[in-house]
Order: sequence, then structure tokens, then C-alpha cells
Amino acid sequence: MKPITRTLHQELFDTKTVSDILDPLFVHVEPESNVVTALALMRQHKLRCIAVTYKKKPVGIFSERNLLLAAHYRRDLEVLPVEAVMSSPVIAVPDSTLLFEAFALMLNERVSFLAVVDHNGDCIGVASRAGMVNIFGVSFFYQNKTVSDVMLRTVATAHRGEKISAACARMAETGEPCILLEHERKPLGIMTAHDMSALILSGADLSAFRIEDVAAKPIISISPSASLDEAIALMNTHEITILVVIDQSGQIAGLITEDVVLAGIEAPYFRAFRSMLQQRQDRIADRNRELTERSLFLEQILTVASDTAIIATDLYLKIKYFNDAASMLLGSKPSDVIGLSLPDLFSKVQFEQVHFSRGIDAVQRKHKYTYATEFLRESAHLLLDCWVTGIRAEDDILSGYVWMARDVTEHRELQENLRRPLLRCRLTGLLNRQSLLDTLMREIDRTSRYGSPFSVIMLDVDRLKTLNDTFGYHAGDAVLRQIASMMSSNMRRVDIAGRWGGGEFVVIAPETSESEATSLADRIRELIEGHYFDEVGEVTISGGVAQYRGEEDADSIIRKAEKGLSRAKSRGRNRIEAA
Repeated sequence: MKPITRTLHQELFDTKTVSDILDPLFVHVEPESNVVTALALMRQHKLRCIAVTYKKKPVGIFSERNLLLAAHYRRDLEVLPVEAVMSSPVIAVPDSTLLFEAFALMLNERVSFLAVVDHNGDCIGVASRAGMVNIFGVSFFYQNKTVSDVMLRTVATAHRGEKISAACARMAETGEPCILLEHERKPLGIMTAHDMSALILSGADLSAFRIEDVAAKPIISISPSASLDEAIALMNTHEITILVVIDQSGQIAGLITEDVVLAGIEAPYFRAFRSMLQQRQDRIADRNRELTERSLFLEQILTVASDTAIIATDLYLKIKYFNDAASMLLGSKPSDVIGLSLPDLFSKVQFEQVHFSRGIDAVQRKHKYTYATEFLRESAHLLLDCWVTGIRAEDDILSGYVWMARDVTEHRELQENLRRPLLRCRLTGLLNRQSLLDTLMREIDRTSRYGSPFSVIMLDVDRLKTLNDTFGYHAGDAVLRQIASMMSSNMRRVDIAGRWGGGEFVVIAPETSESEATSLADRIRELIEGHYFDEVGEVTISGGVAQYRGEEDADSIIRKAEKGLSRAKSRGRNRIEAA
């Protein structure tokens, strides 16, 4: 972890952009890269996360937390693509975005990372919330705070003898930053996600280790009464992100983590920013009440990007501020609308008002209101994300409203265009592994509601490795493409087929019993057996069938089908076996 500085320069708020804090070396991976490759790059460059890009566009973020999830669900990390477990979609900002705009966006969206793109939309780096705090200085946000004020008081613990695999499952499912090995509430060791990732990367069998075998010792600890500055200095000295908080009796009192520090910054950040605005107001104290009200409007406006339409009104919904983006969106000049009623303007341009009225009600109850809507402008169909919030003075008295809207049409279209190829296997055109899992979970949910059966078929090309070694991978790829085409042409319209990986295919057959699915699988097997493949001649497949019985999760039903497939292989191949 890079040292956290303790200086804040006011010009940072006015001039510095996210491009100023990016690492000169941009490390990224493609969606089809395997998890082990991504993790190795992260450890080589000491990264908390790595960007996932497709044709230079950001499509996801991969972190050690994603690795824990993959290991927990027993995925083969050597062949598992990053796209199957990455966090997606990712929020992207232009490299010209001011630091405080990016920081406010992170707080509002509750994310730790933003993808940074250039003017072409190509990803050039990742901005982290931790990096922002390094620039601004933690002391600015936490004046006179102690460890006890912000620490986590609920701590995940384990005792000697617990298997690493069980600890991994707990961390993956609960999101805990670490697990403490303890005896009578006294810490004996600590295991973090970083420690776990190193063990996973080594290829070790997690079930063969106990937590005491890998828990780090000695523990770096701190007192609850220590200042937050002391805690940060200790983290920097030892290059760690977690400290164990120990009380006077030597027992565990809590945890202080880098993420806890970052998560608590939101309120202090806005208080600090409000203080800076107040200093500016003091320098123009001779201005009249109208300028003072406008400075309150500015407090709300400065936290959003310049491409956002912003309209501020008084309590009677009379327009007081109307920016250029609002002018472009609604087709009205600021000089023509200042002083008019905002509902009247919405009626004039035929902009829907139901959600706006609900937003006004929400603000009066001290809530913020967000919604998505559509707007027809000069025959162009726009998709908008909108917000309604209030303007409140220091005494918390409501003095006006702010309506904001951002045109997300291109962003939604870009996300859809990026997502579409990621749903399918590029070789066969069938659904890919992650899409199959998503479809399987939806089918489980549907079956749970309506009680209709469904089955899963897993097929595997017999002796595919021998075929590749003999005729070359181009011939093997051609076989996989032909098999995918034959499957698609000989299934019902309701059946869903995809490539699981290698020579394995999965078919999800809704409203289908085990015997019916076995017949379907056998029909596909016979078609392939009777087909002559160019270059390689005859090819056969084996398969396993499993019916969902109402209690399994997606992982369990896949394992059942794999069990049937293994039985078919052991009994001579070119056959179908039910689980």
C-alpha cells in the first residue's frame, strides 16, 4: 500500500484531474484471460485490482475478492476466464474528470474503483478511492478521530483445526476482510484475502491445510484509544491494510482496515467541502442574499459532472439556475426560463412530471429521489438518469430544489454492445460459461416458483486431446463449431445450449424430465456419431443427465450432470448416462 500523505492543497479541488493520479504503467487483461494470469499480474505489480478490457473498452474489474468467489465455487482457475467472475459493469469516467467529481461519484455509487477512459472511450487506467485519499490526505477528513471511532467491532474468528477451505468459503460468502485465529478472544494469527490468494495461486489443495498453518504471525495490533493518524502510519510502515485492535486485557476489540477508513469518509468529505465553500462565501460577504443562495446551489452543483443537466429552483419551484447542459437537453435558453415555474417548463417541452412530483415529496421528507425516464427530443429517443435533491442551509431548513439529468443513451448502448459478445463463446457462437450459469440460476428460480421440472445435459467430445494432437487445433476447433451447429439445429426452441469449456457443452432443458432429457441427449449423440467430419472423420461424444429435484443449487446440479458424464466415459464412451 502506498503511503498516505497528510497535506491538502485547495487547488486540487479546482485543477487536478483523475489523469494526474494514474499509474504510468497501465496493466490490464482481456476477458478470456484465465484467472491465474490476472492474479499473477496483480501480484507482480502490487495491484489491488486489475482492469478487464475488450477492444480497449473497460468491461469489468477483477480483484482478490473475485478470486475467493471462484475458489469457493470450485472453479478450475487454470481454465476459468476472468469474464466469468469479474465485477461488471464498471463505471467509467473521462480522464479530464476533476478529482473531487470522481471522488463524489465513488461515494454516491458506493464503489471503490472507477475505470478511466480517454476521448475515444479506450480504458487507460483505474482510479481508486484509496488513491483519492492519498492525494487529499486522510487527516483532512478525520480530525481528532481515534481508532475506536471508526473500527469494525464485529470480527470473523476461527479456532485451531479449522480447514482453510472452510475459511475461504466464509470470506467469499460474507465479504469479511480477514479471519482471526484466536483462543479465549486473544489473537494468535491473521489470514487475509491477500494471504488466501497466494495460497490459491500456488495450486495448493485448500482442504489439506488448517488455518494455523498459514495465519500470519505476529499480529500487528493497535489500541482503541490510538489516533487514526497513528493507525495509518502503522499500516504504511508495515505495508498492510488491516490492523487488529486490542484492548487493555489483550483481547480482540475490533479491526481497523483501509476500507473502513475510506467508507467513513463520505460525511467528513462533504463537511470539509462545505467548509471550503463557506470560506469563499466569507470573502464575498458584502454580496446580497441572492448571491448567497446561489453559492448554496453551487455546493450541490460542484459535486456532479459538467455534462449533467442541472436546474435549481426555490421553494415555489421558480427556476433560479439553469446550466448549459439543461439548455441543450430541453431546448431553452437560461435567459428565457429563469423565474419561470419548472413544472410549466416541463409541460411546454412535454417532459413527464410524475417522477418529479414524487421527488419533491421525497425531498420534503429529507430523502433524495432517483429515477430513469425517456425523453423524445427532435425525433431522438433519449434515455435519462435523473435525480431530485434539496438545498438546505446550515440550519437544515429547506430553501429550494435541484433537478439533475444525465443522458445515458450512448452509455447504455455501449454497455449493451460490449456485453453482447461477452455472453457468447467466440468459437462456437453458443452461450459461454457465465451466461449458462446465469440462465441456470434463473431456471432454478422459475422452477421454485412454478414447480415444473427441468434437466441439465453435459456433453463432452471423446478424445478431443488426441484429435487436436493428431490433426491440429484448427481441426479440433472446426469439430467444435460443427457440433455446436448440429446441437442448435436439433433442439427444441425452449432448450438453451452453451459451451462449458474445452470440449464440454451444456444443455438446459426446461420442463423436461430426466428420461426425456436422456432421449434428447442420445439423439444428439447419434447425430454426431453418424456424421463424417472433414479432416478427422468420425467423432463421438459422451454425456451425463441430471434432473433438478428442488433442493440443489446451480453448482450441485452441474456436479450431478458431471457425475453422469464421468460414468459414461468409464463405461466405454459414446453413451449417455443419467446421474
